[in-house]
Amino acid sequence: MRSLIFATVFWMPMCFVFIFCIPDFFCFAGMFVSYLLLFFIPTIIIHSNYEKYSKHKRLIIESNLLNFDGKAIEFSSIKEINARGTGSALGFYYFAGVIDMSEYYYLEIKTDNDEKIILTSLLSKDLLKIIRDRVPSVEINLQHSIYPIVRD
Repeated sequence: MRSLIFATVFWMPMCFVFIFCIPDFFCFAGMFVSYLLLFFIPTIIIHSNYEKYSKHKRLIIESNLLNFDGKAIEFSSIKEINARGTGSALGFYYFAGVIDMSEYYYLEIKTDNDEKIILTSLLSKDLLKIIRDRVPSVEINLQHSIYPIVRD
């Protein structure tokens, strides 16, 4: 959400500069609507979607155990990990900090007994790196998405 605050602080003064330099209401309205559509609304939608999977939940990663919201999963029982996010969140390219949506990603962990757990980047900024380091035996499938919203 820090980038959203940065975009707001940058975009709103620019709107007012344009309204005084070019006294045209449509120019101001166009910049304001583009800010809402490009930055604010998508970030709020993704954040509230991720909050649904992370709010009031606790993630504890031990030496050979992952405990999420009371479910204990041994690392040896994990059969598949899928990471879905923007290219910069998954390390494909650097664009982080410019658009707040670029910092959001989630992990879908599947176990041997077909249990599925969703871990979002709201739990930790370095969640992907932590899981990579703790579970090196399982390959993480990186899936690039422009709008990484969690769907069941």
